[in-house]
Amino acid sequence: MKQALDALGLDASADERAIKRVYAQRLRAARPDEDPVAFQALHEAYQEALRWVRNRAQWQEESSAEALTTTPADNSPPEPPAPYDSHSPMDHMPVLHHPCTLDTDMPDDVVEQSLNLPRFARLLINTAADADPASFERWLAHRPELWSLADRPRIGDVVLQQLLHQGGPLCESNFDLLSRYFCWDEIRGDIDPYRVRARRSQLHRHWLLQPRNHAALTEALDRPQDRVSAQEAHARMERLTRPWHWLESTLSACVPGRAGTMRRTMQHLGVHTVRDTLAPLDADQIAFWMAISQPRHFSLLKMQVAIVRCLLGAMIVLAVLAVLALLGDAARPLALSTSGMKRVAIHASVVIVAGVVMLATFVGWTPSRTASAPAPVEPSSPSDALGMLTHGPRPRRPAPSFAVVSQMDPGTEGG
Repeated sequence: MKQALDALGLDASADERAIKRVYAQRLRAARPDEDPVAFQALHEAYQEALRWVRNRAQWQEESSAEALTTTPADNSPPEPPAPYDSHSPMDHMPVLHHPCTLDTDMPDDVVEQSLNLPRFARLLINTAADADPASFERWLAHRPELWSLADRPRIGDVVLQQLLHQGGPLCESNFDLLSRYFCWDEIRGDIDPYRVRARRSQLHRHWLLQPRNHAALTEALDRPQDRVSAQEAHARMERLTRPWHWLESTLSACVPGRAGTMRRTMQHLGVHTVRDTLAPLDADQIAFWMAISQPRHFSLLKMQVAIVRCLLGAMIVLAVLAVLALLGDAARPLALSTSGMKRVAIHASVVIVAGVVMLATFVGWTPSRTASAPAPVEPSSPSDALGMLTHGPRPRRPAPSFAVVSQMDPGTEGG
Protein backbone atom coordinates (compact mmCIF):
# COMPACT_ATOMS: atom_id res chain seq x y z
CA MET A 1 0.00 0.00 0.00
CA LYS A 2 2.92 2.33 0.69
CA GLN A 3 3.99 1.93 -2.91
CA ALA A 4 0.57 3.06 -4.13
CA LEU A 5 0.77 6.21 -1.99
CA ASP A 6 4.32 6.86 -3.18
CA ALA A 7 3.20 6.51 -6.79
CA LEU A 8 0.59 9.19 -6.16
CA GLY A 9 3.06 11.40 -4.27
CA LEU A 10 1.17 11.19 -0.96
CA ASP A 11 2.15 10.28 2.58
CA ALA A 12 0.46 7.85 4.96
CA SER A 13 -1.76 10.57 6.47
CA ALA A 14 -3.57 11.23 3.17
CA ASP A 15 -7.33 10.81 3.19
CA GLU A 16 -9.69 9.63 0.47
CA ARG A 17 -10.41 13.15 -0.74
CA ALA A 18 -6.72 13.90 -1.25
CA ILE A 19 -6.25 10.66 -3.19
CA LYS A 20 -9.13 11.52 -5.51
CA ARG A 21 -7.83 15.05 -6.04
CA VAL A 22 -4.35 13.85 -7.01
CA TYR A 23 -5.83 11.18 -9.27
CA ALA A 24 -7.96 13.73 -11.11
CA GLN A 25 -4.93 15.95 -11.63
CA ARG A 26 -2.74 13.15 -12.96
CA LEU A 27 -5.48 11.93 -15.32
CA ARG A 28 -4.86 15.00 -17.46
CA ALA A 29 -1.34 13.77 -18.20
CA ALA A 30 -2.10 10.03 -18.42
CA ARG A 31 -4.92 9.95 -20.95
CA PRO A 32 -6.25 6.42 -21.71
CA ASP A 33 -6.34 7.07 -25.45
CA GLU A 34 -2.79 8.47 -25.56
CA ASP A 35 -0.87 6.28 -23.06
CA PRO A 36 -2.93 3.24 -21.96
CA VAL A 37 -0.01 1.74 -19.98
CA ALA A 38 0.50 4.84 -17.85
CA PHE A 39 -3.24 5.16 -17.35
CA GLN A 40 -3.52 1.53 -16.21
CA ALA A 41 -0.65 1.95 -13.71
CA LEU A 42 -2.16 5.16 -12.37
CA HIS A 43 -5.58 3.56 -12.02
CA GLU A 44 -4.20 0.52 -10.14
CA ALA A 45 -2.28 2.77 -7.74
CA TYR A 46 -5.43 4.80 -7.19
CA GLN A 47 -7.50 1.68 -6.43
CA GLU A 48 -4.97 0.29 -3.96
CA ALA A 49 -4.61 3.63 -2.18
CA LEU A 50 -8.38 3.87 -1.83
CA ARG A 51 -8.59 0.36 -0.38
CA TRP A 52 -5.86 1.13 2.13
CA VAL A 53 -7.54 4.34 3.29
CA ARG A 54 -10.91 2.62 3.66
CA ASN A 55 -9.43 -0.30 5.58
CA ARG A 56 -7.66 2.16 7.86
CA ALA A 57 -10.89 4.05 8.49
CA GLN A 58 -12.74 0.84 9.30
CA TRP A 59 -10.02 -0.28 11.70
CA GLN A 60 -10.14 3.07 13.49
CA GLU A 61 -13.91 2.81 13.86
CA GLU A 62 -13.66 -0.68 15.32
CA SER A 63 -10.90 0.40 17.73
CA SER A 64 -13.01 3.33 18.94
CA ALA A 65 -15.99 1.02 19.48
CA GLU A 66 -13.93 -1.40 21.57
CA ALA A 67 -12.53 1.41 23.71
CA LEU A 68 -16.01 2.74 24.49
CA THR A 69 -17.43 -0.60 25.64
CA THR A 70 -17.47 -1.04 29.43
CA THR A 71 -16.30 -4.35 30.95
CA PRO A 72 -17.75 -5.72 34.23
CA ALA A 73 -15.68 -5.31 37.39
CA ASP A 74 -13.35 -8.21 38.19
CA ASN A 75 -12.71 -8.79 41.96
CA SER A 76 -10.35 -11.68 41.46
CA PRO A 77 -6.76 -11.16 42.53
CA PRO A 78 -4.51 -9.76 39.87
CA GLU A 79 -2.70 -12.29 37.78
CA PRO A 80 1.03 -12.31 37.68
CA PRO A 81 2.54 -10.27 34.93
CA ALA A 82 3.04 -12.08 31.69
CA PRO A 83 6.54 -12.77 30.53
CA TYR A 84 8.14 -10.27 28.27
CA ASP A 85 6.81 -10.51 24.69
CA SER A 86 9.05 -9.16 21.99
CA HIS A 87 6.19 -8.96 19.47
CA SER A 88 4.30 -5.77 18.94
CA PRO A 89 0.65 -5.66 20.07
CA MET A 90 -0.25 -4.87 16.48
CA ASP A 91 0.74 -8.42 15.54
CA HIS A 92 -2.14 -9.79 17.59
CA MET A 93 -4.76 -7.56 16.03
CA PRO A 94 -7.34 -9.40 13.90
CA VAL A 95 -6.71 -9.11 10.22
CA LEU A 96 -9.52 -7.46 8.34
CA HIS A 97 -10.29 -9.53 5.29
CA HIS A 98 -12.08 -7.88 2.40
CA PRO A 99 -12.78 -9.34 -1.01
CA CYS A 100 -10.49 -7.98 -3.66
CA THR A 101 -13.12 -6.58 -5.96
CA LEU A 102 -12.52 -4.03 -8.68
CA ASP A 103 -13.45 -0.68 -7.21
CA THR A 104 -14.77 1.53 -9.93
CA ASP A 105 -15.18 4.63 -7.77
CA MET A 106 -13.75 7.68 -9.45
CA PRO A 107 -13.24 11.22 -8.18
CA ASP A 108 -16.47 13.12 -7.75
CA ASP A 109 -15.39 15.90 -10.09
CA VAL A 110 -14.37 13.37 -12.76
CA VAL A 111 -17.39 11.11 -13.12
CA GLU A 112 -20.16 12.98 -11.43
CA GLN A 113 -21.92 13.67 -14.72
CA SER A 114 -21.02 10.35 -16.37
CA LEU A 115 -23.13 8.62 -13.75
CA ASN A 116 -26.15 10.22 -15.39
CA LEU A 117 -25.58 9.11 -18.97
CA PRO A 118 -28.76 10.61 -20.53
CA ARG A 119 -28.03 14.04 -19.05
CA PHE A 120 -24.43 14.07 -20.22
CA ALA A 121 -25.48 12.80 -23.66
CA ARG A 122 -27.95 15.68 -23.98
CA LEU A 123 -25.22 18.14 -22.93
CA LEU A 124 -22.94 16.68 -25.59
CA ILE A 125 -25.61 16.95 -28.30
CA ASN A 126 -26.44 20.55 -27.37
CA THR A 127 -22.75 21.47 -27.47
CA ALA A 128 -22.36 19.81 -30.86
CA ALA A 129 -25.32 21.79 -32.21
CA ASP A 130 -23.86 25.15 -31.17
CA ALA A 131 -20.11 24.69 -31.76
CA ASP A 132 -18.02 24.57 -34.90
CA PRO A 133 -16.14 21.30 -35.59
CA ALA A 134 -12.75 22.53 -34.32
CA SER A 135 -14.16 23.89 -31.05
CA PHE A 136 -16.30 20.80 -30.54
CA GLU A 137 -13.30 18.49 -31.02
CA ARG A 138 -11.36 20.43 -28.36
CA TRP A 139 -14.38 20.23 -26.06
CA LEU A 140 -14.48 16.44 -26.42
CA ALA A 141 -10.77 16.15 -25.67
CA HIS A 142 -11.08 18.10 -22.40
CA ARG A 143 -14.14 16.31 -20.98
CA PRO A 144 -13.00 13.93 -18.18
CA GLU A 145 -16.22 11.92 -18.57
CA LEU A 146 -14.87 10.65 -21.89
CA TRP A 147 -11.42 9.64 -20.65
CA SER A 148 -12.54 6.26 -19.32
CA LEU A 149 -12.21 3.49 -21.89
CA ALA A 150 -15.07 1.66 -20.19
CA ASP A 151 -17.50 4.60 -20.08
CA ARG A 152 -16.91 5.95 -23.58
CA PRO A 153 -18.80 3.19 -25.47
CA ARG A 154 -21.71 3.47 -23.05
CA ILE A 155 -21.88 7.23 -23.56
CA GLY A 156 -21.65 6.79 -27.33
CA ASP A 157 -24.58 4.36 -27.35
CA VAL A 158 -26.76 6.75 -25.35
CA VAL A 159 -25.82 9.68 -27.62
CA LEU A 160 -26.69 7.69 -30.74
CA GLN A 161 -30.03 6.57 -29.34
CA GLN A 162 -30.93 10.14 -28.42
CA LEU A 163 -30.00 11.34 -31.90
CA LEU A 164 -32.09 8.61 -33.51
CA HIS A 165 -35.18 9.04 -31.32
CA GLN A 166 -35.12 12.68 -30.18
CA GLY A 167 -32.77 14.42 -32.56
CA GLY A 168 -32.04 18.11 -32.76
CA PRO A 169 -30.19 20.34 -35.21
CA LEU A 170 -26.70 18.99 -35.88
CA CYS A 171 -24.35 19.72 -38.77
CA GLU A 172 -22.83 16.89 -40.78
CA SER A 173 -19.26 17.71 -39.71
CA ASN A 174 -20.02 17.33 -36.01
CA PHE A 175 -22.06 14.19 -36.64
CA ASP A 176 -19.11 12.66 -38.51
CA LEU A 177 -16.82 13.69 -35.64
CA LEU A 178 -19.07 11.88 -33.16
CA SER A 179 -19.22 8.86 -35.46
CA ARG A 180 -15.42 8.59 -35.51
CA TYR A 181 -15.06 9.33 -31.80
CA PHE A 182 -17.55 6.66 -30.71
CA CYS A 183 -16.82 4.23 -33.60
CA TRP A 184 -20.38 4.24 -34.97
CA ASP A 185 -19.06 3.36 -38.43
CA GLU A 186 -17.79 -0.02 -37.26
CA ILE A 187 -19.77 -3.12 -38.22
CA ARG A 188 -22.22 -3.76 -35.41
CA GLY A 189 -25.40 -5.79 -35.32
CA ASP A 190 -27.33 -3.20 -33.30
CA ILE A 191 -26.74 -0.25 -35.68
CA ASP A 192 -28.45 0.10 -39.06
CA PRO A 193 -26.04 2.14 -41.24
CA TYR A 194 -28.82 3.22 -43.61
CA ARG A 195 -30.89 4.54 -40.74
CA VAL A 196 -27.90 6.39 -39.29
CA ARG A 197 -27.08 7.91 -42.70
CA ALA A 198 -30.67 9.06 -43.22
CA ARG A 199 -30.78 10.54 -39.74
CA ARG A 200 -27.48 12.35 -40.34
CA SER A 201 -28.92 14.02 -43.43
CA GLN A 202 -32.11 15.00 -41.63
CA LEU A 203 -30.31 16.48 -38.63
CA HIS A 204 -28.09 18.50 -40.97
CA ARG A 205 -31.13 19.89 -42.79
CA HIS A 206 -32.66 20.79 -39.45
CA TRP A 207 -29.41 22.55 -38.53
CA LEU A 208 -29.40 24.54 -41.78
CA LEU A 209 -32.90 25.88 -41.07
CA GLN A 210 -31.91 27.49 -37.77
CA PRO A 211 -31.63 31.31 -37.96
CA ARG A 212 -28.09 31.35 -36.53
CA ASN A 213 -26.86 29.23 -39.48
CA HIS A 214 -28.06 31.57 -42.22
CA ALA A 215 -24.61 31.73 -43.85
CA ALA A 216 -24.49 27.94 -44.20
CA LEU A 217 -28.05 27.96 -45.57
CA THR A 218 -27.12 30.52 -48.22
CA GLU A 219 -24.14 28.38 -49.23
CA ALA A 220 -26.36 25.30 -49.50
CA LEU A 221 -28.92 27.09 -51.71
CA ASP A 222 -26.36 28.81 -53.94
CA ARG A 223 -25.82 26.68 -57.03
CA PRO A 224 -24.03 27.46 -60.31
CA GLN A 225 -27.32 27.30 -62.22
CA ASP A 226 -29.28 29.08 -59.47
CA ARG A 227 -27.29 31.85 -57.82
CA VAL A 228 -28.68 32.91 -54.44
CA SER A 229 -27.57 35.87 -52.34
CA ALA A 230 -27.97 36.19 -48.58
CA GLN A 231 -30.95 38.53 -49.04
CA GLU A 232 -32.65 36.18 -51.49
CA ALA A 233 -32.10 33.19 -49.18
CA HIS A 234 -33.66 35.15 -46.32
CA ALA A 235 -36.67 36.06 -48.50
CA ARG A 236 -37.21 32.44 -49.54
CA MET A 237 -37.03 31.24 -45.95
CA GLU A 238 -39.50 33.95 -44.95
CA ARG A 239 -42.03 32.58 -47.46
CA LEU A 240 -41.63 29.04 -46.09
CA THR A 241 -41.69 29.88 -42.37
CA ARG A 242 -44.27 32.64 -41.90
CA PRO A 243 -47.74 31.66 -40.67
CA TRP A 244 -50.23 30.71 -43.36
CA HIS A 245 -52.25 33.56 -44.87
CA TRP A 246 -54.24 32.83 -48.00
CA LEU A 247 -54.17 36.24 -49.70
CA GLU A 248 -50.53 36.97 -48.86
CA SER A 249 -49.30 33.65 -50.19
CA THR A 250 -51.47 33.79 -53.31
CA LEU A 251 -50.25 37.29 -54.22
CA SER A 252 -46.66 36.17 -53.67
CA ALA A 253 -47.18 33.22 -56.01
CA CYS A 254 -48.40 35.52 -58.79
CA VAL A 255 -44.86 36.73 -59.43
CA PRO A 256 -43.68 35.00 -62.63
CA GLY A 257 -41.13 32.26 -61.99
CA ARG A 258 -41.49 32.32 -58.23
CA ALA A 259 -43.24 28.94 -57.97
CA GLY A 260 -40.37 27.17 -59.74
CA THR A 261 -37.84 29.00 -57.59
CA MET A 262 -39.55 27.89 -54.40
CA ARG A 263 -39.74 24.30 -55.66
CA ARG A 264 -35.98 24.23 -56.27
CA THR A 265 -35.42 25.73 -52.84
CA MET A 266 -37.42 22.99 -51.15
CA GLN A 267 -35.56 20.34 -53.13
CA HIS A 268 -32.21 21.77 -52.03
CA LEU A 269 -33.46 21.60 -48.43
CA GLY A 270 -34.50 17.96 -48.83
CA VAL A 271 -38.22 18.75 -48.53
CA HIS A 272 -40.00 16.51 -51.02
CA THR A 273 -43.29 15.98 -49.17
CA VAL A 274 -45.09 17.68 -46.31
CA ARG A 275 -43.84 14.89 -44.06
CA ASP A 276 -40.32 16.28 -44.49
CA THR A 277 -41.30 19.52 -42.75
CA LEU A 278 -38.86 20.52 -39.99
CA ALA A 279 -38.95 23.47 -37.63
CA PRO A 280 -39.18 26.36 -38.32
CA LEU A 281 -40.85 25.55 -41.68
CA ASP A 282 -44.63 25.87 -41.81
CA ALA A 283 -46.44 22.80 -43.10
CA ASP A 284 -49.23 24.82 -44.76
CA GLN A 285 -46.71 26.95 -46.65
CA ILE A 286 -44.87 23.80 -47.79
CA ALA A 287 -48.12 22.27 -49.01
CA PHE A 288 -49.06 25.49 -50.86
CA TRP A 289 -45.78 25.91 -52.74
CA MET A 290 -45.61 22.23 -53.62
CA ALA A 291 -49.13 22.29 -55.06
CA ILE A 292 -48.67 25.37 -57.26
CA SER A 293 -45.19 24.35 -58.46
CA GLN A 294 -46.01 20.78 -59.42
CA PRO A 295 -45.73 20.57 -63.23
CA ARG A 296 -48.49 19.11 -65.40
CA HIS A 297 -50.88 18.76 -62.49
CA PHE A 298 -54.11 20.72 -62.04
CA SER A 299 -55.10 21.86 -58.56
CA LEU A 300 -57.44 24.37 -56.97
CA LEU A 301 -54.45 26.37 -55.77
CA LYS A 302 -53.21 26.80 -59.33
CA MET A 303 -56.68 27.95 -60.37
CA GLN A 304 -56.76 30.50 -57.55
CA VAL A 305 -53.38 31.90 -58.57
CA ALA A 306 -54.55 32.13 -62.20
CA ILE A 307 -57.71 34.00 -61.16
CA VAL A 308 -55.72 36.46 -59.08
CA ARG A 309 -53.38 37.08 -62.02
CA CYS A 310 -56.38 37.79 -64.25
CA LEU A 311 -57.75 40.21 -61.67
CA LEU A 312 -54.45 42.03 -61.44
CA GLY A 313 -54.21 42.21 -65.25
CA ALA A 314 -57.76 43.58 -65.56
CA MET A 315 -57.06 46.19 -62.89
CA ILE A 316 -53.92 47.27 -64.74
CA VAL A 317 -55.93 47.60 -67.97
CA LEU A 318 -58.54 49.76 -66.23
CA ALA A 319 -55.81 51.93 -64.73
CA VAL A 320 -54.22 52.46 -68.16
CA LEU A 321 -57.59 53.33 -69.70
CA ALA A 322 -58.23 55.82 -66.91
CA VAL A 323 -54.90 57.50 -67.54
CA LEU A 324 -55.56 57.65 -71.27
CA ALA A 325 -58.97 59.16 -70.68
CA LEU A 326 -57.51 61.87 -68.48
CA LEU A 327 -54.82 62.66 -71.05
CA GLY A 328 -57.42 62.80 -73.81
CA ASP A 329 -59.53 65.28 -71.89
CA ALA A 330 -56.52 67.49 -71.21
CA ALA A 331 -54.95 67.83 -74.67
CA ARG A 332 -57.30 65.83 -76.92
CA PRO A 333 -54.49 64.66 -79.24
CA LEU A 334 -55.52 60.99 -78.92
CA ALA A 335 -57.11 59.38 -81.93
CA LEU A 336 -58.47 56.40 -79.98
CA SER A 337 -61.94 55.12 -80.52
CA THR A 338 -64.11 55.99 -77.55
CA SER A 339 -66.38 53.02 -78.16
CA GLY A 340 -63.37 50.68 -78.29
CA MET A 341 -62.10 51.97 -74.96
CA LYS A 342 -65.55 51.45 -73.47
CA ARG A 343 -65.63 47.85 -74.67
CA VAL A 344 -62.20 47.14 -73.18
CA ALA A 345 -63.25 48.74 -69.91
CA ILE A 346 -66.45 46.67 -69.81
CA HIS A 347 -64.55 43.45 -70.46
CA ALA A 348 -62.02 44.26 -67.76
CA SER A 349 -64.78 45.05 -65.30
CA VAL A 350 -66.51 41.76 -66.08
CA VAL A 351 -63.25 39.91 -65.47
CA ILE A 352 -62.80 41.65 -62.12
CA VAL A 353 -66.34 40.94 -60.95
CA ALA A 354 -66.20 37.30 -62.05
CA GLY A 355 -62.81 36.83 -60.43
CA VAL A 356 -63.94 38.33 -57.15
CA VAL A 357 -67.02 36.11 -57.08
CA MET A 358 -64.96 32.99 -57.75
CA LEU A 359 -62.32 33.85 -55.15
CA ALA A 360 -64.89 34.61 -52.47
CA THR A 361 -65.38 30.89 -51.91
CA PHE A 362 -61.66 30.41 -51.14
CA VAL A 363 -61.19 33.16 -48.54
CA GLY A 364 -59.67 31.61 -45.41
CA TRP A 365 -59.00 28.37 -47.27
CA THR A 366 -56.14 26.12 -46.07
CA PRO A 367 -54.20 23.92 -48.53
CA SER A 368 -54.46 20.17 -48.19
CA ARG A 369 -51.28 18.66 -46.83
CA THR A 370 -51.90 15.24 -48.34
CA ALA A 371 -52.81 16.16 -51.90
CA SER A 372 -50.05 18.75 -52.42
CA ALA A 373 -47.59 16.25 -53.86
CA PRO A 374 -47.45 12.50 -54.32
CA ALA A 375 -45.17 10.66 -51.94
CA PRO A 376 -41.97 9.44 -53.62
CA VAL A 377 -41.52 5.72 -54.06
CA GLU A 378 -38.67 4.98 -51.65
CA PRO A 379 -38.10 3.19 -48.33
CA SER A 380 -39.82 4.87 -45.44
CA SER A 381 -37.61 7.32 -43.64
CA PRO A 382 -37.01 6.68 -39.95
CA SER A 383 -37.96 10.25 -39.27
CA ASP A 384 -41.63 9.26 -39.53
CA ALA A 385 -41.48 7.84 -36.01
CA LEU A 386 -38.71 9.92 -34.46
CA GLY A 387 -40.62 13.03 -33.46
CA MET A 388 -39.00 15.50 -35.85
CA LEU A 389 -42.22 16.79 -37.39
CA THR A 390 -43.30 20.09 -35.93
CA HIS A 391 -46.64 20.16 -37.75
CA GLY A 392 -48.52 16.89 -37.74
CA PRO A 393 -49.64 16.07 -41.27
CA ARG A 394 -53.18 15.03 -41.84
CA PRO A 395 -53.64 11.28 -42.30
CA ARG A 396 -53.22 9.88 -45.78
CA ARG A 397 -56.04 8.15 -47.59
CA PRO A 398 -56.16 4.43 -46.76
CA ALA A 399 -54.70 2.08 -49.33
CA PRO A 400 -57.13 0.00 -51.43
CA SER A 401 -58.08 -3.27 -49.84
CA PHE A 402 -56.83 -5.41 -52.71
CA ALA A 403 -53.33 -3.92 -52.27
CA VAL A 404 -53.29 -4.88 -48.61
CA VAL A 405 -54.46 -8.41 -49.41
CA SER A 406 -51.81 -8.83 -52.10
CA GLN A 407 -49.08 -7.80 -49.67
CA MET A 408 -50.33 -10.13 -46.93
CA ASP A 409 -50.67 -13.12 -49.24
CA PRO A 410 -47.91 -13.25 -51.91
CA GLY A 411 -49.54 -16.29 -53.44
CA THR A 412 -52.36 -14.18 -54.85
CA GLU A 413 -49.96 -12.39 -57.18
CA GLY A 414 -49.90 -15.04 -59.79
CA GLY A 415 -53.63 -15.62 -59.73
